[in-house]
Amino acid sequence: MTRHPARGSRRTIGPLARRLGVPAAAVILGALFAPGPAHAAMERTPADNATHDYCFTSGFVTADEIATSMMVSGLASPTDMSVTFRGDCGTGARGASTVDVWFIETTALAPGVRGQMQCQVPVRVGGNVVCDTADIKIDYAEIVAQGGPRAANYEKTILHEIGHSVGLVDHNGDTCVMKQGPVGDILSERRFSTSDIATINAHY
Repeated sequence: MTRHPARGSRRTIGPLARRLGVPAAAVILGALFAPGPAHAAMERTPADNATHDYCFTSGFVTADEIATSMMVSGLASPTDMSVTFRGDCGTGARGASTVDVWFIETTALAPGVRGQMQCQVPVRVGGNVVCDTADIKIDYAEIVAQGGPRAANYEKTILHEIGHSVGLVDHNGDTCVMKQGPVGDILSERRFSTSDIATINAHY
């Protein structure tokens, strides 16, 4: 993997549990395990291997890191991939190694965009292009502005962008986490579909 310098917003956002006004841990755990619809495709640039590690830039406070880590476990738990937390993204003892996904909290996304995955270091392996390092940017202010259940939409945004980081595409019209846009308090829209899981496992 190729390391890039630390990037991301320096904005400090208040603890997730306080902002959501709900027991976030209980809601997030419930979002990860429920039947999902069957529809998936591997059309985006996939990750470089089945080990998906991640870190947080300075904009993430402790409560947000915990909540996000619980949603990232929604990739490891139902699939053959492994997920490893690498700590801080910056240089130093915890940030010295290269990392697959850099989580960034920001207010700089386009209007209407709650989250965004961008491959920062695409590499060619054989005849295929894979992503060595990606950014996942989360705009909590936009999640609030769009209305709906905040906890559900925060959870959905995190896992949706994780799905993009391993190559999944949007499923418009499907009731799974890869559906675009905000969600109601619907469990299946906050987890991968059975076909998403099968697609991930077949690729990695």
